[in-house]
Amino acid sequence: MSSSLFLGQIFIQILCLTIVLIYEIDATNSSFIPEPIHITLADLPEPYATASAAKDANIISVPANPTLYVPDGFTVKLYMSGLKMPRYLTYTPSGDILVSEPGMNRISCLIDNDGDGYPDELTTFADESNGLYLPYSMTFVNGYFYVGNRNITRRYQWATGSRQI
Repeated sequence: MSSSLFLGQIFIQILCLTIVLIYEIDATNSSFIPEPIHITLADLPEPYATASAAKDANIISVPANPTLYVPDGFTVKLYMSGLKMPRYLTYTPSGDILVSEPGMNRISCLIDNDGDGYPDELTTFADESNGLYLPYSMTFVNGYFYVGNRNITRRYQWATGSRQI
């Protein structure tokens, strides 16, 4: 028996079973036709007529000596210290890591000099003197470096391997 004939027989059996089940449970098929709902201002309650649905967060303080649990086979290692309120990370096209620090109006560059996967050096890539104001997002496109500040997006020319603008 060919596989297509076998599959055809299974399909017919499933179809027959479905028809029998529909008949047995007296199922009906009805179409859903959505109808518009009209709401006017008169239908709405007065402002502040209901209690607020806000629910404050349950703040849990950090314990004195917190323990970090990780799955078996994983390890935790400090990647870089000295950053102040880091917000966004991106790689430069040459492999360095940039970190935006909005509270400091700074973008730091993390440099891995010995190739071990961990940065050995922390330098300032850009700061207020370059026009940064609460820098958040960053990207590189066609030889340019773009920074999303709080109030404006800035574009800088970037040379391959450069660690400062």
